[in-house]
Amino acid sequence: LIYGASGTGKSAIARWLHNHGPRAGGVFLTFDRRTPIQAQIAAAQGGTLVLSEIAELTLGEQNLLREVLSTRSVPHPIDPALRMLVNTRIVATTSHFLEGRAQTGLFSNELLKALNVFRIDMPRLEQRTEEFEDITTGILREIAHDLRKDHLKGLSGEAWNQLRSYSWPGNLRELRNVLKFAAVRASGS
Repeated sequence: LIYGASGTGKSAIARWLHNHGPRAGGVFLTFDRRTPIQAQIAAAQGGTLVLSEIAELTLGEQNLLREVLSTRSVPHPIDPALRMLVNTRIVATTSHFLEGRAQTGLFSNELLKALNVFRIDMPRLEQRTEEFEDITTGILREIAHDLRKDHLKGLSGEAWNQLRSYSWPGNLRELRNVLKFAAVRASGS
């Protein structure tokens, strides 16, 4: 279960967990609300299914997920009377306070207990001052590679000062967008 405000990198952490774990060779799926949850869990067999904003699942979907987590099985696609064992890592993300939602009956308390076995709290970017330079440099490196602008080597002192003085209400997503804009417009190193 990964908690954090919008843009803090919850999906990136989910991808990192997948890529650096025993399921790295398996499927990595992000939940699609148009497809039944049990079908997606089966499709991610041996891999990872990311349930983004799990607080938005209906109570019916929450109950189905809780049943899958407790039985480690889904209805068989050919004969729903039979159950098919599944081996899928479920990573749930949310920006909502699930404990409060569970107290008001908007979220299944049993599902919360099942998901809360391993919890990661993603801090806002403004709280990550010690890591800010490493985060920024890493994002810039990715962007330069994606844009095929490998000649981009870093940021000027003035650019660093501007970035450090900003509060980043949009978190990592906003930082990535600003760096991408700068990289697209950059003509030098």
